[in-house]
Amino acid sequence: MEESAELKLINMSDVQTQEIKWLWYPFIAYGKMTIVQGDPGDGKSTLVLNIAAKLSRGERLEPEMNIDKPVNVIYQTAEDGLADTVKPRLEQAGADCSRISIIDGSEKSLSMIDERIEKAIIAAEAGLLILDPIQAYLGGGTDMNRANEAREYTKRLGSIAERTGCAIVLIGHMNKGSGAKAAYRGMGSIDFFAVARSVMLAMQIFRGFSYIHSKGYLHRDISFTNVLLQHYENDLTIVKISDFGLVKMEKSDLTSFGSEIKGSLNDSNLQIVGFGNYNMEYETFALTRLIYYVMTGRYNLEKIKNQNIKDFVLKGISSDLDKRYHSVAEMKEAFDVAFPLSGY
Repeated sequence: MEESAELKLINMSDVQTQEIKWLWYPFIAYGKMTIVQGDPGDGKSTLVLNIAAKLSRGERLEPEMNIDKPVNVIYQTAEDGLADTVKPRLEQAGADCSRISIIDGSEKSLSMIDERIEKAIIAAEAGLLILDPIQAYLGGGTDMNRANEAREYTKRLGSIAERTGCAIVLIGHMNKGSGAKAAYRGMGSIDFFAVARSVMLAMQIFRGFSYIHSKGYLHRDISFTNVLLQHYENDLTIVKISDFGLVKMEKSDLTSFGSEIKGSLNDSNLQIVGFGNYNMEYETFALTRLIYYVMTGRYNLEKIKNQNIKDFVLKGISSDLDKRYHSVAEMKEAFDVAFPLSGY
């Protein structure tokens, strides 16, 4: 029979508000846990290793990132050899290996609730701890699919993060038979890898529209439903830009149909100026909205906190057509600044 616990109520008026301190806003916070999830082979470990390498050098992942000195990292991996795989990859990524440590688990296996984790964070003065993968640090007999068991582990590890102020990143592999891609969004987790996947999708969209424009056509009907994603079993995702019944020759004042343009992302001013005036600046307006949605999952363009992303969006949707993007190539340059992960 389960023991009854003493009831304790906390009145919110007694709770002192604290701001979250971000290592990398809005993905990795100090004193918190971040979960990176995806299928095996998706590149999660490579992505996080490159991030660790940059932080060890004190290099920002984006211009606004608040980092004034190199970050000490504990990079705990159970899948690759240290000498023949992990260190060569770190060196290739340009890491300062003197700032990256690993807890020796040769005599006793490490688990997520091992007291050595907190001791190591304190001893190494680590600002970032990485466990790759989660499944290797559960301890014998633990079933990650049982919510009560997984919750106990993450609760204890979360307490360590809170006490030490260290950012903790857990890398989790999804089962190949786990279903649709939406399953990546685990309850209580931040699907960090989705950002990198979104960058890849955005690159395909840019290439697709560059090709269309190279043939002298404007799509003119850009909407969320006209950019399709096809997922294949080998983890390949192909972007298909569809519905070319409503194209427009760039230098023509005529459209392929006499009806109004139906693209849900189009500038509403087209209703006033006339659809025959649809040009590249209207195309990039709609494309800006599409790319922002692909990268963030948000429809609303208001209250964008990241200044680089805000600048990218505001230029694309400016009321002054002369200030908008005049080509996909120009958009791509601004995108690389707004979403620096595109460099990975």
